[in-house]
Amino acid sequence: MYTEELSGEEMGATSVAWVDELFDRLEIGLTLTCIRSRRIRRANAAACHTLGRARADLVGATWDALDLPPLLYSWANLCRHLSSERTMSRHLTRIVRPDGTPADVLITASLEADAGEPCCLSQILDVTDAETARHQLQLVLENSPVSIGLTDLSGRIVVSAGGDIGALVNDLRAAERSSIFEVFTHAPECVSMVRRAADGEPSTGTTEVYGHYYDMRIRPVRDPAGEVSHVAAIATDVTEREQAHAEQSVLTELAHQALQIVEPDRLWNQAATVLASRLSAAVTVHATEPGDEPRLVAAAGALPPAAVLAAATREALLSAPSNHGDGAAGRNPRRVGHWSTASMLLGQPNAPAAVLSVHRTDQEHAVADGDQHDEGGSLGPAAGPFTRREVDFVDAVASVLGSAAVRFTMEREARYRALHDSLTDLPNRAALLDRLGRSLEQNRNEQVRTGVAFVDLDGFKSINDTLGHRAGDDVLREVADRLRASVRPNDVVARLAGDEFAVLCEHVSTITEVEQVAHRVITALTKPIPLPETEATVTASVGVAISGTGLADPDRLLNASDVAMYTAKRAGPGRCVAYQPVMCLDPATSPHRTGRR
Repeated sequence: MYTEELSGEEMGATSVAWVDELFDRLEIGLTLTCIRSRRIRRANAAACHTLGRARADLVGATWDALDLPPLLYSWANLCRHLSSERTMSRHLTRIVRPDGTPADVLITASLEADAGEPCCLSQILDVTDAETARHQLQLVLENSPVSIGLTDLSGRIVVSAGGDIGALVNDLRAAERSSIFEVFTHAPECVSMVRRAADGEPSTGTTEVYGHYYDMRIRPVRDPAGEVSHVAAIATDVTEREQAHAEQSVLTELAHQALQIVEPDRLWNQAATVLASRLSAAVTVHATEPGDEPRLVAAAGALPPAAVLAAATREALLSAPSNHGDGAAGRNPRRVGHWSTASMLLGQPNAPAAVLSVHRTDQEHAVADGDQHDEGGSLGPAAGPFTRREVDFVDAVASVLGSAAVRFTMEREARYRALHDSLTDLPNRAALLDRLGRSLEQNRNEQVRTGVAFVDLDGFKSINDTLGHRAGDDVLREVADRLRASVRPNDVVARLAGDEFAVLCEHVSTITEVEQVAHRVITALTKPIPLPETEATVTASVGVAISGTGLADPDRLLNASDVAMYTAKRAGPGRCVAYQPVMCLDPATSPHRTGRR
């Protein structure tokens, strides 16, 4: 076998030729630049292609003359990076080729020697496709509720993307320089999940941070040997979902309470407290009654000035829809001074039972304008104007409360009708006995007495027989009005049945006081009653009784006045008789108990 021996000089020449050929053949762009002269000595084909320049334009030119971005390119900067303490520098930058096309390039510069002179060897890699993909992924993540991150075992973030909350982005950047274990101390749940993943245990959970809710999925990343080398985290912003769940929970609880609570003011106060806490707002409920000014019945939070409350309630009522309106105007927040107010009508839109209002102010603007205190000494909540979602939530609460308001109205009307006569609108027998029982109970404690005047019309049957029942109804209504006008302010007039009425006189000392009321009633009824085509005259027989020994029960006291009235009627029309113990008071035989008309 023949072997040719080469001299050292020949071997060196062969090595240089081999390196030169490799330099030109590499698909990674390479340039060699003299440190002292700043001129490019060599540039391979890949560098020419990446930079979009001919070899003749590169070789012999200086970096500064290439009009590249100023990262390397102030040569002084490059030389500073290639000091004796740091012999390699890596930069990602964007260039614009002479033909106007942009390119993202990764330039890695290192300090080398060429023919005994210090030179900069630059590797130029076209990463446009990768940077485009990375940028597009970043755009996707920035416009989605997903954030991703990869950390090493020390907690330093290696890669992160996504997130549109300034505080989160800042903390992620800080953790690239230090560690999430140092930066995210305000999120102990997240840190604990990362530690578990670093120990090889995947973690999943929902946590609240930066005022948002995130579904966290944290997994260990293992190297080829099966050891955990990194921790990967995916955080999905589920704030809207959690808010929807919380709002639904609030609505469900309020709906349950709306079915259970029988006192409107209690429900209004509970709803106001819940809304004030949920929305960081002041909340008011004003009850509305026909002919009366709205009345504040519930409030929570630091309230606006009275003028703001009045204006909000008034405008809400003015915007109430007609029978054919949709009421959309009432849902739009209004601004009064520094206060933003959203008001909703509760109950029937054209006849609301109450007005629900939520109020919030912009504290910074208020302080800037010198309006630092409201009537309560505080500006109140300062969370800014209401969002559409918040208005929709208030509207949903108002719907629940509105249904309850309708129920309250129907129940109130049902109770009223159960205790009042439909013809005269006077309290009926059940209402009178209830009030009489409470009065007698009070007598035991206050040492006062209660009187009853039992009124029966004389000759009323003949009016029905000769003039008809419609005329009889007109007479009964007029009698009711005259009775109301002739008794004392605190006396109670009731219609018992047919042409029988009663007057409850509370806080009397003697039966004489009750007799005086009875005589005023008799006198009031002597005047003829005008009817559409004629007039009618009625008189009344009245029996009076006063509580005391043997008459401390509502039924017995009413029955005693009934017995006295029957005695008066037998003596002739238009008379008043006071009950005496010698009169019959047998429940089985008394006129009142036998259904006498």
